[in-house]
Formats: sequence, C-alpha cells, structure tokens
Amino acid sequence: MRSYRDSQYDNSMKILTGVILAAAGLAAGLLISRIFIFPYIVRGDSMHPNYSEGQRLLCYRFGTPVFGDVVIVNDPVSGSAVFARRVAGVPGDSIEIKNRVVYRNSVKLVFPWKTRIKDPRNFPMGFTNRDNMPLIKLHREEFFLLNDNIDDSYDSRTFGKVNDSSLRGVMVYSFK
Repeated sequence: MRSYRDSQYDNSMKILTGVILAAAGLAAGLLISRIFIFPYIVRGDSMHPNYSEGQRLLCYRFGTPVFGDVVIVNDPVSGSAVFARRVAGVPGDSIEIKNRVVYRNSVKLVFPWKTRIKDPRNFPMGFTNRDNMPLIKLHREEFFLLNDNIDDSYDSRTFGKVNDSSLRGVMVYSFK
C-alpha cells in the first residue's frame, strides 16, 4: 500500500522532470537559434516595396540561395557593412542589362516579386551600370544581387558578382 509520502514524492519528481525538460528544451532552442538562425533589421529603402526600414527578418545561416531569395550579404567593397539583397542570378546564369531591362540567360527577366522603379532617366554605361551593363557570366559560387527598389543601385550593378563566402544567410521569415 502506498503512503501519502510516496505519492507526494512521485508528484515532486514529475514536476522536477518537467522543469528539467523545459530548461533543456529552452537551452537547446537558444543554442540552435544562435548557430543556425539569426535576426536582421532592414535599414534604408533599398528593399522597398517588399521590406521597410526597421522590419525584422529571420535568416538561416547555412542555406544555399536560389533565384528570388533574399540574402544577407557582407558589403563586397568595404566588408564592414551588411545588407539585404535579392538573388537575381545564380551560378551558371548570364546577366545583362539593356536600357533598364534585365536579361537572365538571354531572356527578359520578369520579376516575380514586387519592384519599385520611379526614376524615368536612362543612364549610359560609361556613367553607371544601373541601366546598362555588359553581359556577365556567373561561375560556381557566384551570385548576382539586385535591390527590390531598382533605382537604388548599390547592388551587383555597382559592386559586381558576389561570391558565396560574402553571403551571411538566406531570409526564411519576415515580421511585418
């Protein structure tokens, strides 16, 4: 026959086991989130209209980006800045821009994401690659990145192809 003391001991053990499991789960979740997932806060309007200043993104560190993904990248020029850009070209693609039209593998690129184009001017290639850029071929581990705000031109049209070692992660979720 079980005594009152034995049942009290069983209840205490159940509570202790639950607390230990919850703490272990929390610790594992924090560890996994620091190793695999990291937050990013959008700065500026280069990704407008899809992402706004101050919007939070969750990014996966070890993802391989595909066409259309938003990636977090180290500035290939200075290395000190970090920003979000859209993958418009993946290894093996060829990219060319003629009179503000982007061609991917010799086919006019119809953006499957929202873009913002307000500046009606068309700049010559000698001035900037924003509106006209010669054909480039992306080799293994190279990506071509664009802003969603097409007129904001600090992307691969300015700094060229990006090696995957400059990529910090692929966006998996955004908080609106």
